[in-house]
Amino acid sequence: MTNNSTSPTGNISWIDSTLKETSDFFSAHYSILSIENISLGIGIIAILVAFYIYLKQKKSSEKGHSELLSNQEKMLEKFDSIKLFPNSPISNIVDFFLEFDDDHKKDLFESAMKFRDEYKPLEALKRFNQLLDQELTDSEKISLFVNIGNTNLLIGDYDEAISKYNKALKIAEQANDIRSKGVALGNIGLIYADKGDTEKALKCHLQSLKIAREMGYKKGEANQLGNIGNIYNAKGDNENALDYYQQALKIHREIGHKSRVAGNLGNIGLVYNNKGESEKALEHLEQALDIAHEIGFKLGEANQLANIGVLYSKKEEFKKALDYHHKALEIHRDIGHKLGVAADLGNIGLIYRDKGELEQALTYLFEALEIDRDIGYKLGEASDLGNIGLAYKTKGEFENALEYLEQALKIDCEIGYKLGEANQLGNIGNLYSAKYNLKQALKYHHQALDIDRKIGYKLGEAIDLRNIGLIYHGEGQQEKALHYLEEAQQIFNSIGACNLGDKVQKHILEVIHNI
Repeated sequence: MTNNSTSPTGNISWIDSTLKETSDFFSAHYSILSIENISLGIGIIAILVAFYIYLKQKKSSEKGHSELLSNQEKMLEKFDSIKLFPNSPISNIVDFFLEFDDDHKKDLFESAMKFRDEYKPLEALKRFNQLLDQELTDSEKISLFVNIGNTNLLIGDYDEAISKYNKALKIAEQANDIRSKGVALGNIGLIYADKGDTEKALKCHLQSLKIAREMGYKKGEANQLGNIGNIYNAKGDNENALDYYQQALKIHREIGHKSRVAGNLGNIGLVYNNKGESEKALEHLEQALDIAHEIGFKLGEANQLANIGVLYSKKEEFKKALDYHHKALEIHRDIGHKLGVAADLGNIGLIYRDKGELEQALTYLFEALEIDRDIGYKLGEASDLGNIGLAYKTKGEFENALEYLEQALKIDCEIGYKLGEANQLGNIGNLYSAKYNLKQALKYHHQALDIDRKIGYKLGEAIDLRNIGLIYHGEGQQEKALHYLEEAQQIFNSIGACNLGDKVQKHILEVIHNI
C-alpha cells in the first residue's frame, strides 16, 4: 500500500454575489399653464428630471456597490462552514459544517459527525439519515448530502458517495448556490480521479477552474490547478502534472497559503520521483516537510515523511526508508489518523518484502489489513489483500497468492474502483506468468489493458503493453513482442516516464536480436 499522498488542499469554495437592481420612478403633477409658458415649463422639468435621475443613478450605483461588497463579505464568512475532511482516504475532499437552529437537528448532526470521526461510518450514516427525515432548508440538505457522501468514502462505497454529491449538486443548481455547486463538483471530480475515471474528473475540475477564474477567486483557482495536476499525475502524464502543480504553487505562494505551498512542493517531488529524478524529488519533498513542520501541520508532516520513505524505498535505501515510515507512523498514531496508520504499516510491510524478509512483511501487512477492516475501509482492505498476495507470490506460495489477489479483485469490482481492478488483474496475470501459464497470463493482462485504456490511465496502459510484450517474447513470438514493447515505450516516453522507457528499450533490443 503505497502512500500516494497529495497536497492537503481544500477544494474550491465559492462567492455568490448578486447586485440588486432598483427602479425609481419620478412623478410630476402638471398645473394648467398658459401656452407661452408650456415650452419653458417643459424645458425646466426636463432639466430637473435629468438632474434627479443622475443623482438617483449615482446613489443607486453606490448603494449597489456597497451591497455587492456586503454580499461578498457575507459569502466569505460562509467559507468557515467549508472544511477539509481530514480522515478522508482521498486528499482535498471537503465537508460542510452548519449551525442548526433546532436543538434536535443539531444533536443528530453532531452525533453523526462524532461517530464518523471515530471511524464508525455505519453509525454515522444512521444519524445522517435520521436528520434527512427532518424539515430542512436547501443549505442544510446540501450540507447533509455532501457529508453523507464523505462518510461513504470511509467504507469505500464510491458510487454511493457520487450519488449523494450529485443530489447536493442538483439542489445547488436549482438554488443558484454557486459556492455549493463548486464544492459538489470538486468532490465528484476527486472521486472520479481516485476511481481512475480521469476524463470525468478532468471535466468536473475544469468547470470549477473556469468559475474560480471568472470570479477572481485565486485560492479556488490554485486548488483546482492542483487537482488537475493530480489527474495528470494519476494518468502518468508527468509533464502536464508538473505544469499544473507549478501554476498552483505560484498562486499559493503569492497569497501566502503555506500548507498549500507544502502540498504543491510535495506533489512536484512525487512527479520527479516518477520520472526517476530522485535528487530533484528529494529536494522538493524536504522543502514540503520543512514547511509542514514549521507551521505545525502534523498530518502534512506525516504524509511528506511517508513520501520521502517511498522515495528511499524506490532507491533501495531500505534503512532510510524504514526510518521515515516509522516517523510517519508515530505521528499518525499520535493524531489518531487510522487510515494513515494502516498506510504506514502497509508501506513498512512492502519494504520488508523488497528486502526479502517475508515473514516480517506479512506481519505488517496483516496488521494494516486488520485496521482497514476494523474501520470498514474497503479500498484499503483491497490494497492490503493485494499486497499480501504479492508477498505470498514472492515466497513461492502461488495458491495463497492467488487466493488473496482474487479477494482484492472482488472488492475492487464491488466498490467500482476501476484503477484497483486493473491493477489486480495485472498482478494475477504476473502470477500466472510466474507459473508459466502464459495463456491465462495473457487473458488477465488484456483485461487490465482494456480497463486502463477505458479510464485513460496511460501509465497502466504502458505497463500492460510491456507485460504482454514480454510474454510473447518468452513464447518466441518476436514480431508480436516487438509490436507491444514499442507501443509501451512510446507511451512511457510521451508521459515523461523515460526511465521506464529506457528499460523497455533493452527488451526491444533483445527481441530484435532474436528476430
